[in-house]
Amino acid sequence: MTRVLVIEDEKEIRENIIELLTMSGFEAQGASNGERGIKIMQIEQPDVVVCDIMMDGMDGFGVLQSVRSDVETADIPFIFLTALSSHDDLRLGMTSGADDYLTKPFSSEDLIDAIHARIDRLNKTQDRLTHRQTQLINKIFDQVNLPDEVSDEVTQRAMQSITDRIHRMSDDYLTVCDKDLKLERVTEQVALLAKMDANILSYERIVRDGDAINMYATWTACIKETIATLENADYVTVMTDENNLDAAVCGDYDALTMAFNEILINAFQHSSYNGVITIAQWATRDHAWFSVTDSGSGMSADHVRLLLSDDNFEVGLGLTLAKRIAEVHGGDLRIDSAPNQGTIVAIRLPLAKVEVPAHG
Repeated sequence: MTRVLVIEDEKEIRENIIELLTMSGFEAQGASNGERGIKIMQIEQPDVVVCDIMMDGMDGFGVLQSVRSDVETADIPFIFLTALSSHDDLRLGMTSGADDYLTKPFSSEDLIDAIHARIDRLNKTQDRLTHRQTQLINKIFDQVNLPDEVSDEVTQRAMQSITDRIHRMSDDYLTVCDKDLKLERVTEQVALLAKMDANILSYERIVRDGDAINMYATWTACIKETIATLENADYVTVMTDENNLDAAVCGDYDALTMAFNEILINAFQHSSYNGVITIAQWATRDHAWFSVTDSGSGMSADHVRLLLSDDNFEVGLGLTLAKRIAEVHGGDLRIDSAPNQGTIVAIRLPLAKVEVPAHG
């Protein structure tokens, strides 16, 4: 049963609308003002909101702004009720994010038709999203390319990892990725995360089967690839501080390449026009280090935590993935940043038992 929240400060109108909706097969609930309506929405999650514009205290525009700014309620269809009929007022309502509006007085048929239209559109959007997600899940699962000998349990873990991540991506996020040609990158990111979640790529396997990989040769190849693909690369100066060029790590080449690429892409994307990026490599007794310093706007501690969380699709998966890759190689990833002070991203990896020449 469709749940409708009616936010209307005039009691008689509110009760009449609730009675009409109930008789028409909806589950209707009322709120006498905007503040109460927002609290109900946060708890009840209605399917549709019908809201008056002119109310004491928080008006309908304030309610709408609050609804659209909360990720939990942002997609709820929102219908304005208004005694205002000027073109400017109606345009303001729609440009503020309302899905529809009804001008008082309105008929019961107009209200019911408006609610049905919003629900139908929402269902079509959800069906489209489900279809896109299913296609992407199957594409990523194929890209994981599981070995024939893996157990059903490992296969299920890999599929669950992919499904959970893709189902947390909104239709808007997938659309933006598609338009910006980033969907292929997202596919590769989620596929690699699935391999790690299913322990197909793990520290134990890397220690047993990994190759000795020269750090310097790997990240210099990544720089060339990054510069060739990013539009702003020509406006950023790259400086290097290269040490211990024969240092090698035991690892999975494809995974390490992706980690270096993600760190480099993050630095280029957050660099200002004519900015400077400094790339450094050095080694200590047991570890090789790779760091990238940018001169961008920097980040707060809260934003750094969000970047490194596993549920940060709206800001990208790049550094989360790089962190996971470092960890399965027995290393770690560190971020040092502050607003207006740029960012340093450093990855530390255990040295291999042998050195590998950087050239030849």
